Amino acid sequence: MKSLLFISPQFHQKTGSNKFICELFEKVYTVEYCCLPWDDESPLEKFYDQEYDYVVCWQIFLSQKYLQSLSFKQGVFFPMFDACKSVYKTESWLPYRNFIIISFSRYLHTKLQIIGLNSRYIQYFPPVNRSRDFGSDQSIFFWNRRPELNIETVTTLFLHCSSVRNLHWHLAPDPGQKISDKYMNDDFSIKKSAWFDSKGEMIQLRDESAYYIAPRRYEGIGHSFLEAMASGRCVVAPDYPTMNEYITHGETGLLYNYRRVRPLADHDVRKIQRNVQNFCFIGHKKWNQEKFKIIEWINEPVKYKKHRFYFWLIIRFFRNPIKTVKSILYYAS
Repeated sequence: MKSLLFISPQFHQKTGSNKFICELFEKVYTVEYCCLPWDDESPLEKFYDQEYDYVVCWQIFLSQKYLQSLSFKQGVFFPMFDACKSVYKTESWLPYRNFIIISFSRYLHTKLQIIGLNSRYIQYFPPVNRSRDFGSDQSIFFWNRRPELNIETVTTLFLHCSSVRNLHWHLAPDPGQKISDKYMNDDFSIKKSAWFDSKGEMIQLRDESAYYIAPRRYEGIGHSFLEAMASGRCVVAPDYPTMNEYITHGETGLLYNYRRVRPLADHDVRKIQRNVQNFCFIGHKKWNQEKFKIIEWINEPVKYKKHRFYFWLIIRFFRNPIKTVKSILYYAS
């Protein structure tokens, strides 16, 4: 079997959000794993003396120094919309211009093609569990992961939904994020929790509520809200990728303007819950039919459009020459 080195953030060991793609690769290749802290690429050094058929970078932008020190035949990059550099900061994509790029966001995929990179697009759906009930239509589950999307956002959204007054506030921030657990408004009956010993404990609490608040402004794939959708929750999310690539407002969830949060209008939550479960069932079936395209794609020759890529690099240079040169030196170092 061909060999594959899978490089990912250390945080995903806890969340298991890359498990689905690891299982796919393990069916076809001999896979080794390297999990990196956010600010340290040095653990890669122990892989320098190995030769691999593929190196897969999952969400992580490695510097040219570390990429060039690895020995591999084909490079594969899975950028995440919420964590990747701005697409039009073309210099940051220099180390990956000869990689197969696979995106789970249609928006990101389109932008990468515009600057000439060899991008492919596929949409992931988790399995659907139809046996679960739809939870209380008077209750909300909010996983508070980042400070900019907070308890005030949630209470403003449901200000006019007089029957919805129960809120489970799950305080488990992303690495490096600090959130406040203070809230003085008495309009909602609030229960709090932090990290659980098992994911199943959180899912059980989540599914007691009909509503699930998408915890981030942007997502790369969005496992937390996708799993909520697959269990029939009505997901309430900012109108940004990848949430708005899955949610049709009023049909398979509810979208709102993050920059100008206003109370939600009247809606039929049970209808949305039925719709979204059917939508996810069809989506997961399609994913199972198409997921082996990823194996086909990573075996294709890389053909990025050099003229287009360097055109955008030149545009970037004229707009901000000093910063562009610094970035080129950084990513080439």
